[in-house]
Amino acid sequence: DDKIVGRVAGIHNRKYIEKVGKNTYSALDIKIPSPKTEIGSFCSIGSNVQLGHGSHPLSFLSTSSYFYLDEIKWKNPESPSHEEFWELEPVKIGNDVWIGDNVFVKNGITISDGAVIGANAVVTKDVPPYAIAAGNPAKIIRYRFDEKTINRLLKLKWWELDDEILKTVPYDNIEKALEYLENIKKWKLQNRQ
Repeated sequence: DDKIVGRVAGIHNRKYIEKVGKNTYSALDIKIPSPKTEIGSFCSIGSNVQLGHGSHPLSFLSTSSYFYLDEIKWKNPESPSHEEFWELEPVKIGNDVWIGDNVFVKNGITISDGAVIGANAVVTKDVPPYAIAAGNPAKIIRYRFDEKTINRLLKLKWWELDDEILKTVPYDNIEKALEYLENIKKWKLQNRQ
């Protein structure tokens, strides 16, 4: 499938993946039940991870899917229309995201670029860029970098560069890497004109 370019192996329900970015990989046993799920580039996904799962309406008479899933054909088609309820919503995983083993990500959640999700976390809320979140429910422990560095990284979108350029980056020193990438971006802009 040309929409899937990463090495996301062993995914159950691969048909639900909208796209996977370049150089992304996973363990053999991740599960993705939420349709149109997107995973960015340079992501690392651990073992026994589940991205999304069905929700149930808390304000209806019952939380049972018999009351809202038309596919079950249990409801009376003559009954008045009911409030629309979406059982499955896509999960969005940004670029450069690391998700540890045994993580559950709730339906409809976005994990932003550069975030890290600790092992055994239950993610029930969106995770901002470059945050490190862990626990049940997952809470932000800290950020990978200071706000100025995060803004520079988000502006650069380094994951969109060619792999051959990325292989030359001094990646083990964030300040040198940022300067290097900013110079490449500046050079590219000057040579386009």
